[in-house]
Amino acid sequence: EVLLERSAAIFGADAGCVTLLDQAGGELLLIGARGFSDEVRASWARFPLATATPLADAARRGDPIWLASPADRDREYPHLTHEHPTYGARAWAALPLRLDQQVIGALGLTFATERAFELDDRTSLMTIAGLGAQAMERARLSTAERAALNAADEALAMLD
Repeated sequence: EVLLERSAAIFGADAGCVTLLDQAGGELLLIGARGFSDEVRASWARFPLATATPLADAARRGDPIWLASPADRDREYPHLTHEHPTYGARAWAALPLRLDQQVIGALGLTFATERAFELDDRTSLMTIAGLGAQAMERARLSTAERAALNAADEALAMLD
């Protein structure tokens, strides 16, 4: 939620989502969304990494996808024009969430106006995506550490 809130505040994104790869690495799981209806959230709660969408492509390839206008979207993803409404979006950014060389998910942002995505914007958005990936990894490690400590405490209690 913080990642989406900051991205919206800094870059003027109207909506966005954060996905993480599932354990097997074959699907993206929606872990946060902002500016989308419950229906849209439900329909994209889990989808195959092989899906031809900007978000899945960013996660699969490990490279950002920049769509500055509906014309760019239609050229790169013509099937999406008919399959999925744009919900008023006029520009899209899909950024891999990367830890070193490992992609753990993707950040997707939509904008109500066309956007050129100048080099400064691209660099800043990639930096935010990288920081977001690091924060999510720290949270995952912290949760795993707490679970391990609880398991150790339970094992010690059984020994006593």
